[in-house]
Amino acid sequence: MRDPDQDVENGKKKGTPEHNCLFRLKPLLVSIQDACKAHYHPQQNLVIDEQMVATKAHTGMTQYMKAKPTKWGFKFFVLADSSNGYTVDFTVYTGKTPFPSGVGLTYNSVMSLIKPAYLGSGFYVYMDNFYTSPKLFRDLYNFNVGACGTYRENRKECPHICQCPDKKSPKRLRQVDPPRPTHQVDGYT
Repeated sequence: MRDPDQDVENGKKKGTPEHNCLFRLKPLLVSIQDACKAHYHPQQNLVIDEQMVATKAHTGMTQYMKAKPTKWGFKFFVLADSSNGYTVDFTVYTGKTPFPSGVGLTYNSVMSLIKPAYLGSGFYVYMDNFYTSPKLFRDLYNFNVGACGTYRENRKECPHICQCPDKKSPKRLRQVDPPRPTHQVDGYT
């Protein structure tokens, strides 16, 4: 499955940014990803979320997520078809990146899963508040991909419309009334 010489070469890079934690699993992961893409084209509505694969291994990649049913394991960022849950693509979270891009982990994970060359355009992506940000939504819009998701008030670049009116009610957002019609139709305003 792998070349022993390349394995030794990767082992020498341990502790450096060039070291690949998934080197031994890479051929298997690539073949699974290729099979997911080759045998199914998703419908219009997609969802991005994280999944945990349970493990008792003690590695630097093992994550703890208290809100998930599987608390300890390997964390995957998954792009799935929302109608049936079929995994279209995924990436494995290996830990903090040594060279941060400046836009954040969540932005990078979503943009690595949305591939216009494969998917095309006209899709809608749904996500939770872990991923949503104005920059991400603008860039997805530029790819002709719609985005929808819950939102954290303390997220950078949070629009004023999403900010709470006071600190006493942090869960309530201001309601924006739709514009009223200015003309009459059949005697009604």
